[in-house]
Formats: sequence, C-alpha cells, structure tokens
Amino acid sequence: MDPRKRIFQIQNASNIEEIADCLRGKTNPLYLPHYKSSVFAACSLAFKMGATWIGIIGLDLTGHPSLEKYADKLNERFLWLGEAMDSLGVQLVNLSQQSMITTLPHEDLP
Repeated sequence: MDPRKRIFQIQNASNIEEIADCLRGKTNPLYLPHYKSSVFAACSLAFKMGATWIGIIGLDLTGHPSLEKYADKLNERFLWLGEAMDSLGVQLVNLSQQSMITTLPHEDLP
C-alpha cells in the first residue's frame, strides 16, 4: 500500500529495540515510534515514506520550558532513533546551528 494513503498511529517507544521494531513494521506496519516531540514522529514518518537521509532543523529546545526539562531523555531517544535508522540504512542528522539535541551528528545546511 502507498504510504501516503495510510493512517499512521504513534507508538511511544521506550528502548532502541522498540524503535527499530516500529520502523521495520514488526509490531504493526502503521505504528510510528514517538517520544514527546512531533519532530520525532515526523522523522519516523519520513523513514516510513522511504527517505534515506533526514535532516532536522529547528529542534533546538530553547525557549520551550515544557520540553527543556526532557532534554536528557529526548537526547537519549533521538540517539536511539538515529542508531535504529542507521542500522536500516537511513542517516538522521541535526541541521540546527544551536540545539540541545547533541546526540545526533551535526551537518551544516546544504
């Protein structure tokens, strides 16, 4: 089925194995791994739609008191998401010049 015509559901992922299983569709092909950020779900959706390189911009967490307190956990989850994607042949990078997300490789904007 064309991924653009699917209705996806977010699935809170609590470890790297759950993230990888969600990305692979092992649990349910319509689950997107998610954790506290729409960017996390958007990266998962880009993966499901066939992206081979995903660049995040604007995920700096500065000025977001509701997310700043989760910076450590978000870093951990984005590390896991990046590692899971890497194991499946997809590169996830941070394009933001300033960011509290430090566990993803940084690249300058093309």
